[in-house]
Amino acid sequence: MGNKIRIIDASGQRIAKKPRLNQTDLSTDNNQIFSTSQTQRYGEYNTFFAPDNYRDINPKGNDYQIQFNDKGAFGTSNGIVFKPYFGTFIVGDENNDFDISNNFKGAKNVCGGFGGYGNSPQAICSNSDSSSIIGGVGYNNIDNSKSSMILGGYFNFIADSNKGATLINGIYVSIEDNSRSSSIITSLNSNIRKNSCNSTIINGCNNCITSGSSNSIIAASVNSEMCYYNNYSSILGGDENKIKNGSYYSSIIGGLYNEICQNNYHSSIIGGKYNKIYDNAGCSIIVGGKTNYIYNTDYSAIIGGEINYLFEGRYSAIIGGKNNYAYSYYSIILDSYDTNIISSDCSAIIGTKFSTINNSDSSTILSAKYNGFYNSPCSVIIAGKNNYIINGSQGSSAIANKCATATDGSVNSSVIATQSGTVNNSSKSAVIGSNNLALINQDNAVYVTKIKINGDIIAGSLPAIDPVIAGALYLDGTSVKISAGV
Repeated sequence: MGNKIRIIDASGQRIAKKPRLNQTDLSTDNNQIFSTSQTQRYGEYNTFFAPDNYRDINPKGNDYQIQFNDKGAFGTSNGIVFKPYFGTFIVGDENNDFDISNNFKGAKNVCGGFGGYGNSPQAICSNSDSSSIIGGVGYNNIDNSKSSMILGGYFNFIADSNKGATLINGIYVSIEDNSRSSSIITSLNSNIRKNSCNSTIINGCNNCITSGSSNSIIAASVNSEMCYYNNYSSILGGDENKIKNGSYYSSIIGGLYNEICQNNYHSSIIGGKYNKIYDNAGCSIIVGGKTNYIYNTDYSAIIGGEINYLFEGRYSAIIGGKNNYAYSYYSIILDSYDTNIISSDCSAIIGTKFSTINNSDSSTILSAKYNGFYNSPCSVIIAGKNNYIINGSQGSSAIANKCATATDGSVNSSVIATQSGTVNNSSKSAVIGSNNLALINQDNAVYVTKIKINGDIIAGSLPAIDPVIAGALYLDGTSVKISAGV
């Protein structure tokens, strides 16, 4: 026979009622009744056993209801009709009929339960075979959840989870909506729901696993959430952390207000505050720091720092620093402030402030300030201030300058140790140690303000080309022609 739930009407009569038995007033404490017809009334710690079929323990009227201070134990066999009120312990078998009036549902195959705190009933309801409520203060319920268990705690609820759900020593926690084989252990106001199977919440409070986030865990966290198909993911510690929107195999460890979302598989945030990984940033990580972001950037990392961004570039990193932005592949910004690498793959900015590499692959700025590359790949700026390599001056360098420029196609040229030195449209040329001097439209030239030489200048041997001229050396404005040796 299956479970049969009967409703008791307002007058105390039930539908399809069976013959009533005599009712006995047990107003004293600590009674133990082993009978087929006794009914508990008032008193504490009373015990009633009704082993026979179809015994009615629901007398008409309020005078015979179990009172709020009763803490009775009732054992039942098949076919018992029981109207539970407050503070009861129920042990039973299959096919028992329980009144579901007064917002208290019936049970089938009840294995245990204890309600010992005021108005605190407990129930195992329909379609919940082989389920148990053990201990607890009260208001624990299992409904439509086979092979499930609530152990301790109060105001806990397992519903529509099919089977295998477990709540241990929780307060205001629940597992529901087909979240089978999931568990919550020693948590407050937490829940697992909406097809989140084989998932676990351990300790902490106000945590939620929902919307298809199966095989996932939240442990020792507060106000954290995992939702929208984040399978095999974890939140361990921290406060207000979230993993959502298809971020498989991802994790947040510690920290505050961190978030992983939008299809970020195998990604992690460790510590820090207000950090975020989203938009298909797979296998990426943020470690520490504050307000750091990784967008659509696989295999990338931000370590420490504040307000740093990695955007749409793979295999890149920002380490330390603040207000840095990288939008390139295979690039790195290290210990810098307010710098940018934009569309410049394999580039680096190290120990620099207020500088940019733009559309200049394989370029580097090292220990400088207010410097920039524009459309000049394979170039380098080392130290100095307000230096620029721009407009197609690839393979060029500016070293230890102030306000130096290589521009307009000055390929493989250099400006070294100058102030306001310029190489303009002059390939394979250099300005060295000058002040406000420029090489303009002069390829293969070197502009030097002063050279001090101890000893002779001797030209080396050159190939036998006629005429053979080594070139011209300009010293303090005086041209000295140097001929090649024969």
